[in-house]
Amino acid sequence: MKVFRIWGLVAGLALAGSTLADGQVPIVKAHRLDKAPTIDGKINPGEWDEAFETSTFLDRATTKPPSDKTEAWIGYDRKGIYIAFYCHDSQPDKIVAREIIPNSKFDGEDWVEFDINPFGNRTFNQLCEFVVNARGTKSENFKGGRTDKREWRGDWKAATSRTSDGWVCEMEIPWPILNYPRKDRFNMDLNLIRGQGRSQIEQSWANARLNPLPEQQGIWEGVEPPTPPTAHVQYLAYSAPEVANGKFQNRVGLDARYAFTQSVTGVMSLAPDFKNIQDVVPGIDFVRTERNLDESRPFFNEGSGFFRLTDNFTYGSMFYSRRIADFDMGAKVYGQANPNLGFGALYTNKFDGEKAAVFNVKRTFSSTEGINLFGTVNADGNDNSSLGFGYNKRVGKIGFDVGAAMEKDNGTKADTAGSAAISYQGNGDFLMARYLWVTPEFNPSLAYIPWTDRRGGYIYGESNRQYRKGPIRETQYNFSTDQFRTYSGVLQENGFDTSFNVGLRNDMGVGFARVRYTYSGSLDDYWVYGIAFNTSNRFKKLSMNYLQGTQGDMPSKYYFVRGSYRVVNNLDLSIDKSVQELGGTTRQTIATLAYQASPQDLLSSRFVMNGNDQNIYFSFRHAGFRGTEYYLIYGDPNAQRTSNRLSLKAVWAF
Repeated sequence: MKVFRIWGLVAGLALAGSTLADGQVPIVKAHRLDKAPTIDGKINPGEWDEAFETSTFLDRATTKPPSDKTEAWIGYDRKGIYIAFYCHDSQPDKIVAREIIPNSKFDGEDWVEFDINPFGNRTFNQLCEFVVNARGTKSENFKGGRTDKREWRGDWKAATSRTSDGWVCEMEIPWPILNYPRKDRFNMDLNLIRGQGRSQIEQSWANARLNPLPEQQGIWEGVEPPTPPTAHVQYLAYSAPEVANGKFQNRVGLDARYAFTQSVTGVMSLAPDFKNIQDVVPGIDFVRTERNLDESRPFFNEGSGFFRLTDNFTYGSMFYSRRIADFDMGAKVYGQANPNLGFGALYTNKFDGEKAAVFNVKRTFSSTEGINLFGTVNADGNDNSSLGFGYNKRVGKIGFDVGAAMEKDNGTKADTAGSAAISYQGNGDFLMARYLWVTPEFNPSLAYIPWTDRRGGYIYGESNRQYRKGPIRETQYNFSTDQFRTYSGVLQENGFDTSFNVGLRNDMGVGFARVRYTYSGSLDDYWVYGIAFNTSNRFKKLSMNYLQGTQGDMPSKYYFVRGSYRVVNNLDLSIDKSVQELGGTTRQTIATLAYQASPQDLLSSRFVMNGNDQNIYFSFRHAGFRGTEYYLIYGDPNAQRTSNRLSLKAVWAF
């Protein structure tokens, strides 16, 4: 088989690359501060003298010192961790700072980032990321996921200021918002990163790579954090009275959260409000399988990393939370039993219907080796259960992984699926060969399995490059080829796709893709062309894509235009327009208008048109902070057509 002739090539490249050494891991001894600095965005004389100081930052693409210097400081006391950055800039008038919405992405802006894994286990499993743009807007990401309510998520401080030759940021991360082991003294993994808007250069103190590796993170040696605080139950209650089509109802619900330890958390939800959560709008482009859509419901996003049972590039996702459409009561427990043992357990109950349960246990042997065991149960009249495992190991730049699962309904035989892969990972390069199988009847009811009745494999590779001179800023090349047959020997899928994208120094992007596959004799053969303007500025961005060729043995054209524009101060308009010509014409329009009156107050509207169906709704949100949150919604965010509905929702913590 053509696919497997390339396994030798992948293995050869991997073995050759495994002998190449990466940069040395920086190690710094932790020092407790006698006096905490004032977090005001100004590095005052003497206030950071006790802290560790470094200016050893490297360009992640070139692994060389960047032209604009960065200085950083880090220290801690019994209250929290303190970090400061001085970002020198030869063109301070071109510092980019736009975003004011907390927990936004700062693409195309100037920002700094503090990464810490308090468990110090040389993995990314418990990595926490704290990011601040030059305007002082904060964004944080807790590995495993946390809800947006500030009382549950935790709060931290940041302040910024401009200087004659750059800008300054100071942060304070309180210990109580971090999960860490109950020990007197241990090491933590950390990194300090800076992004520059005008040059799109990222520089870091450790792990100076385009694709960072967990074992290359810096080591903070001998940290002595305080004893974790005594846990108490936290509650979130909501009330959502509404009038819809002349009928009144009031929905109420309650969520509870309890930290059994500083690293193990339990969550319970009674009568959750999924109705007022804006969901993803599926696209209209031609696809061969069920669409895999993102999850937007807080219950499932809380601790979601502990419920990721399988890798995205295997036979499927063994827990796809959207399979659980609704429930009356749900509970989950997740966290780290110790630095090398993580787990998650989830249960939901629809009192007059479906009951579902999920568990996952992951043992980490080192930064490059781990195994997980998982299972699911779904009782909905046709009881279904599954059990599986995954194992991964990396030696230098060589990666290996293998995994399998079995599932069965009551009274039936077990069906199986699994995969094995070898990969090579360089600085900006990735190459993988994977074999997988899925038996004809493999259909776990809580999973997303795009294909069944297949066995075969695929090769995938990508190469990413960044350039510091000339009109081209970056390039990305991808290719993939596969071959799968059914269990009866019929060719199910065979072909290739490749793409090449170029990012220009003037903030334009251009690219193309070539795709040719046959699916059980049905042909997909087409080209895709794309162009984008102002790619790093979400407040003035335009992209266009055009597809032409054959899909499903029929002539096909697909047009997609996406634009976003800041009309006036804090008033943003975005529009997505799609047209699919395939045995007829299908059109879709998604338009959003949003006014951010303050970091907490947002007035917005979304209009969706699918064919002849139109839905528009309006909302006001006063949220994202401590205390009572309010939402006023006219319409239904997820209805097919506009509805005459008014809902007022209040959420309060206690």
